[in-house]
Amino acid sequence: MDKRVRDLIFTPLAEKTLSEIIPDFTMELPDGPLTAPAQISFDGDKFQFAIHFVEGTPPQSLMSPEKSTFTQDDTFTVRGQLASEIAFECTDVYPPISKTTRSRGTATIILESSTMHLPAEGADEMDTAELSEQLGVPPEGNPEENPDFRSHSIFHGPKLRLPNARSETLHKNDFLGEASESSLDTHVFKGHGYEGALIQKGQELHLHLRSNESTLPDEGNWTSVVRSVERALGFTHGFHPWPAYRETRLNHRVSERSICSHLGLGQTNLSPISKSMWMNIRDLPADPLHQIIPTVAHGWAKLPKPFQKGLETMLWQFRSMELSDLPGSTKLLMICAILDGTMKLLAGKTDPTKSSPTNKVWQAGCAAAGLSWEKWGDELFALYGKHRQHLAHGWLWLPSGDNPQVYFADYPKLCGGLNTLIAAACGYEGRILTNAFRSGTVIIKSLKGDKP
Repeated sequence: MDKRVRDLIFTPLAEKTLSEIIPDFTMELPDGPLTAPAQISFDGDKFQFAIHFVEGTPPQSLMSPEKSTFTQDDTFTVRGQLASEIAFECTDVYPPISKTTRSRGTATIILESSTMHLPAEGADEMDTAELSEQLGVPPEGNPEENPDFRSHSIFHGPKLRLPNARSETLHKNDFLGEASESSLDTHVFKGHGYEGALIQKGQELHLHLRSNESTLPDEGNWTSVVRSVERALGFTHGFHPWPAYRETRLNHRVSERSICSHLGLGQTNLSPISKSMWMNIRDLPADPLHQIIPTVAHGWAKLPKPFQKGLETMLWQFRSMELSDLPGSTKLLMICAILDGTMKLLAGKTDPTKSSPTNKVWQAGCAAAGLSWEKWGDELFALYGKHRQHLAHGWLWLPSGDNPQVYFADYPKLCGGLNTLIAAACGYEGRILTNAFRSGTVIIKSLKGDKP
């Protein structure tokens, strides 16, 4: 990340102190651009732009149309410069719902955005030396002879659970001399046509990717690779795959650079892996767990687009539920619904008006993921049925609801079942957590159905 971007935007954003006057704030409206002074701030969820109008009445084209809901077609773009140094634009801004009129005849409106795009500003080799050192290989030569793709994503909040490499820090003092310290804070992996590193730096988890083949696919394909690896990272580590910063470069030229308002991401322990599970096999490089991130990413990318979108929605619901303060009975009901929905998705059941017996749908979902009904699906289906019927019909006060013993025994098994199902659907066959509360694991390959 460019030092100016970190100092002027990212650090104030993380510290919730972002506040800057933008003299020439431009809004691209249907009847032409409108420029006015604005103040940018961050409310903990979105970027906010407070625009001041001395006339007292903002242009009618800026105010909300008379409609109850907005769509993507209602958004417009805003642009400006921070500290007269860094240009930005936001393309996800909706019309303001209201305005504030002051007694002296002026008016203020508030616009909001989740993502700030930073236009490309030349070419360099940012992060090349750092990543080369972590991966133990020299930097590439002439980009014209060896085309190069790189990306850098920063997730704010989550912690690395698969460390397999170290960072060495050297300290020099005129009196004490040299001293070094080592930290196990990095995970290095290789995927299809790329290599990557996860590096923990305080509250920030950095994902670096770079191509390792002489020929590159087009930029759109690499963008898909980055998104798939981000989703695989979020799935395996139990957090929403929403980077606070993302930068991609082709031949050292910026093709994408953006900052999002996703700070302090929560992280659930009910994920496919845990750090204690990892430390037991860290020194076994042949174990498939060492490749779980690129394996899931590759399998995810091969799924049909509707499947990808559906699984992304299911995982978003699962993580949001797990990171909430909902009662145990409600979480049990929701994990049953999410499991059922994932089975329907894998079984190709997309029409709610055409019902099928639930056990048949689950059998088809297991088969689509390559899992055996007899070895795995039947037992999970029985556990699902044990809770779903009573909870869905409002019997939340029964022992299967808020009873702590039942909750701690069955809830993590259902969550582990969801993780196993999705990992298997993405082609992963290695070790996975089946009960995070009791450190139970299973090797997915042993759950596979017999091939005809």
